[in-house]
Amino acid sequence: VQAVTVSHVRWRPATSDGEGGRAGLQLSCTLHWAYLLPRVRGFRIHCCRGTGGGAPGGGPSEPEKPTLLGLAFVNRYRIVDLVVAAAEPGRDGRVEFLVEPVPKEGFLVPRAQWGRAAMLYSTPRT
Repeated sequence: VQAVTVSHVRWRPATSDGEGGRAGLQLSCTLHWAYLLPRVRGFRIHCCRGTGGGAPGGGPSEPEKPTLLGLAFVNRYRIVDLVVAAAEPGRDGRVEFLVEPVPKEGFLVPRAQWGRAAMLYSTPRT
């Protein structure tokens, strides 16, 4: 999977979760990518909703296990109202999308060969 791009991006405040935490954001966007369609059954779309910047002690944070968002049978996928953490003041937030091809032969493709696109976002200054 190559040339994963993100377009038609829309951010909205998420409704409060009622647990006293930050309400977060809702992200809607469209993913596009390049792949030879006759070679696959479809694609699994995953995301990692990290907050970027690493652990408070200065070391890198543990890699997050991707969450399956859904399946695509063409090289385009629309994400609607995905809840992500609001960026903390002075730090960037990060969300990464992964596109896993599902070959007709049924074998698993190594994660290193999946397509990926990452978005960094921040809180607007007031």
